[in-house]
Amino acid sequence: MTQLNLTKVAAAVRQIEENGQKATVRVVSKLLKADTNKVNELMGVLRNAQQAMIESKAELDPDFLKVLGLHIEQAKTKASQQAELRAQAAEDALNALVTHMQELDVALVANDEELAAAQASLLHCKGQLQERVREVDEVRRDCAAKTTDADARTSQALAQVESLRLHLDRANLLLGTMPRLEAALEEARQLAKTGQEELAQARQAGAVADARAEQLTERAHDAALLENRTEAQRQRLQDELEKAMAAERLAQQEVWQLSAKVFALEARCTEQVVEIAKLREAQNDASDATPASVPSPHDQRRAA
Repeated sequence: MTQLNLTKVAAAVRQIEENGQKATVRVVSKLLKADTNKVNELMGVLRNAQQAMIESKAELDPDFLKVLGLHIEQAKTKASQQAELRAQAAEDALNALVTHMQELDVALVANDEELAAAQASLLHCKGQLQERVREVDEVRRDCAAKTTDADARTSQALAQVESLRLHLDRANLLLGTMPRLEAALEEARQLAKTGQEELAQARQAGAVADARAEQLTERAHDAALLENRTEAQRQRLQDELEKAMAAERLAQQEVWQLSAKVFALEARCTEQVVEIAKLREAQNDASDATPASVPSPHDQRRAA
């Protein structure tokens, strides 16, 4: 259906009458391709206006036209102000989104720097871990060497003890110098005790090296956890940045829609002003076309 107004209906009626036909509601509706009830309503308004013009033979009240124009201008101003307020609100929302995006960019840069620092720390920890592993290997090799040496010395001491026992047996058999043999046996025992203490020290050093290696392994594990948390935080900030960009595009579309509505409203106000001007022109033409010698029905009623 065509959007109707009084001007279009009046033009259609004039065209039909110029073609020598009768301007009925059905003919006008068919010509305008509009709803019959709406056409009937507008044609009634048009007939009433024509009848009032014929009866009054006068122009509309200038004060009424002034008030009508003022009312239209106020409606236009109010609509423009409302559209400007909506556009300003959309612009403020867009500015807020831009500010939020900038903050997200700063946070993302800071997280990237933190991630770089964590990666550097992880590399440093890995280097320290490798160095400590080398130190542990060296300590283990040293402990192994010391253990081997202690075992050899213990074996040697045991061999000496065995040898001293043989000598003691021989001494007992020969009834020789017993005190000297006992001193030699005590010395051998001291040597065996010293070897055992060195063996215990070597084993303790190996345990200390194992504990240091375990501590370095735990530090490397903590650094890996920190790197994973930093990567997750960076991904979360990236998701928030994409959401803010989508909201910015939505706000821009709303601004465009509001601008289109403002333009449509201005065009509608202009069309209404043109219709009023056409009505005034039609009224003036009807007043000029009425013969001055024929009294109006209103004058006839007054004369009666």
